[in-house]
Amino acid sequence: MTLATPMYLAPEAVAEDASGSAAATARHHATHAGTSGPASDIWSFGIMVFEMAVGQPPFQDLHNWAQILAGLIDGSLSVTWPDSVNISLRRIGESCTRRNPPDRPTAFAVSKALGLAEEQ
Repeated sequence: MTLATPMYLAPEAVAEDASGSAAATARHHATHAGTSGPASDIWSFGIMVFEMAVGQPPFQDLHNWAQILAGLIDGSLSVTWPDSVNISLRRIGESCTRRNPPDRPTAFAVSKALGLAEEQ
């Protein structure tokens, strides 16, 4: 079981906790590389970036945690970055909050992108 603030849980971490059975967990691990690993941490970082840039966490209009967690699991809910966020920061945040864990950048890549964004 993963212990974290639900708002910052990556979709794969939510699905891992919700699966319940060993068979479901094994199936989930077979189809989601990086479950509850570094890619999940990158997701959480992306959510923190969103909150710092926007002034509130994503999904603020949804008040039901079960609805938010279910939406993250089934893919019907995704982080929508406002156009008002600096384009460089928004691109970094969007890459960190990609649904598929292998599609997210590494911590090194995020660090490099933040350095480049700072230079602009």
